[in-house]
Amino acid sequence: MTKPLGRQVLAGAVIAALLAVSGTVFAQDEPQRVCSYETVTIRSDFSGGRVNGCEQLSDTHFRLTIAPEDQPPINPSPWYAFKVTSDKAQSISVDLVYIYSKHRYWPKKSRDSKQWARLDGGNVSIKEDGSATLTIEVDEEPLFVAGQEILPYEFHTTWAKKMAERHDLNFVKLGSSRQHIPIYKLETKGSAEAGNYVFIVGRQHPPEVTGALALVPFAETLFAETPLAQKFRAKYGIIIVPALNPDGVENGHWRHGMGSKDLNRDWGPFTQPETQLMRDELARFKADEKLWLFLDFHSTAPNILYTQTDDEVTNPPHFAANWTKAVKARVKNYAFERAPRPVSDRPTSKNYVYTTYGAPAITYEVGDETDRKAIKDAAVVFAEEMMRLLLDAKAE
Repeated sequence: MTKPLGRQVLAGAVIAALLAVSGTVFAQDEPQRVCSYETVTIRSDFSGGRVNGCEQLSDTHFRLTIAPEDQPPINPSPWYAFKVTSDKAQSISVDLVYIYSKHRYWPKKSRDSKQWARLDGGNVSIKEDGSATLTIEVDEEPLFVAGQEILPYEFHTTWAKKMAERHDLNFVKLGSSRQHIPIYKLETKGSAEAGNYVFIVGRQHPPEVTGALALVPFAETLFAETPLAQKFRAKYGIIIVPALNPDGVENGHWRHGMGSKDLNRDWGPFTQPETQLMRDELARFKADEKLWLFLDFHSTAPNILYTQTDDEVTNPPHFAANWTKAVKARVKNYAFERAPRPVSDRPTSKNYVYTTYGAPAITYEVGDETDRKAIKDAAVVFAEEMMRLLLDAKAE
């Protein structure tokens, strides 16, 4: 649920000019996957890769065009991810030129696409026109450069399978994406006491990696062998869909699935196979089972919780306000705010779940550049305080 940050909208004539220079178009044409030059090769032919066009300006200077998967309007979340190899060790400059946006994600680098570090500030120059120039050291070993850590769809499925094995959970295929990639859920086995459940969704928007980095420790805290978590699981079932938009993740999209649709604007119309799976899975709570809380993990600039207002009745009552207060009393290295938003006709998961089921429906937003350890530490506290509040609500 990303908000525009200093959005730079390029008028049609300007877009056309940029496209003419770069030879790039939007998603109707394939992004440029391999760009080979005399000593340097730039590739984006891997899960989550995104480069739309390449141009060599000199022996050591290259320009990459980054465009969205669909024509504007689209949320300006300009995702880029590529890897560079060079026949010799050298320093090169890479310009990132964005179509319909300006530079947002601070570049990260990795040799193995698993361990990541921010590019030093002296190696990043952000221009007034919204483009950026990166100075990077390259050699024969591949160097990955991306807006955030690359978490391919395989990351989520591997994690979910390990969780299922470790904690004796159900790992179930709900269905498939438009591109026929399986979409899975994790669920505690057996019926929860009186059919009481918490439902968690992640990765609706592909570049929103910090939300995924929070979902993992949050979930692991719920399934831990602590007295609190064991008591909670005795009272509540847990359902987690860790990655709802595998097509967007795999194809390096800014925002959409393969249906040219923002999935978090399709909870109500349900025009996409991914959101239809959520509609059908949640329908169980119209019968004998009860939904007590719905969480949707995302990323934006600050750490923030989008919740119902205090005037909107939820069951349990005032959960968002009490949760925020409890967490703030404990976390020291994670500044966040609660942002109550009245229900509207915007077809987001938050609005749909609240209006349909009356449960607190909260969008858990994590800052793009929030310290990664702080994300994990805070997620543990959020999970613990959620369990305490819901156990108290159940007791009452």
